[in-house]
Amino acid sequence: MTQISCSMIAAGVRALYRLQPHQLYSRRNVRPEVRARHMAWYIARQTTAKSLPEIGRYMGGYDHTTVRYACQKLERQVRTDIDLAAEAGVLTAYVDVVSDESLCSGPSVTIDGLDRLPDATRTTLIAACEAAAIHLQTPFERI
Repeated sequence: MTQISCSMIAAGVRALYRLQPHQLYSRRNVRPEVRARHMAWYIARQTTAKSLPEIGRYMGGYDHTTVRYACQKLERQVRTDIDLAAEAGVLTAYVDVVSDESLCSGPSVTIDGLDRLPDATRTTLIAACEAAAIHLQTPFERI
């Protein structure tokens, strides 16, 4: 397993929300950018050993209290908002795919046995693999 980094998470968030890098790191308070930024902080908090100040510094120079508030808010929202929970699931799966060298070591991101998975899991995993392929600049193949 490759160590998960904030840049991996940022790439996945940018792919999922279709943002340019400057939009994720900006200080603009446009709703789609804020949602994506908060999601990036939340996923970084859940999947890395980085401290709140480290996450804030890397992802736009934000104070650790701002990052903590956003993570706590998103944690509450994920429990009640199905769409937000799905987005968090896709990004967590994306991080797992990108950090798993056995899936990403060849000329393309590949996944086998999709037909054996439940529909929701399959959809989440396909979205994660497509985002991983974009991040790795390699094709995605369904076997």
